Amino acid sequence: MTDSPNGKTAIILRTRSHPLKFLVAFLYKPFVTIDGSTSVLPWGEHCFEVTPGPHEVRIALGGSQGLARVDIDVQQGQTVRLNYRGPPNYLMEGKIEIVT
Repeated sequence: MTDSPNGKTAIILRTRSHPLKFLVAFLYKPFVTIDGSTSVLPWGEHCFEVTPGPHEVRIALGGSQGLARVDIDVQQGQTVRLNYRGPPNYLMEGKIEIVT
């Protein structure tokens, strides 16, 4: 978590597929849900401007596979960085971590 140089309150999310499962990355896109609002995004890095306070972040592949979730509290002017790695098998859970 870092102070945002531009004063914005944001979550930066980096999504990566498992290195041995390029087919999973080709077939499934991450479904990113922040506080109940879902976006289907390409793999890579994405920035979400959010209001200060608690947020629930959920990421899944193809809707429900590879699910991972985290609750975070974002302070005013702070940027929280998250990394998501898709599972080696689409039936397994993905991993999400807060980058410090």
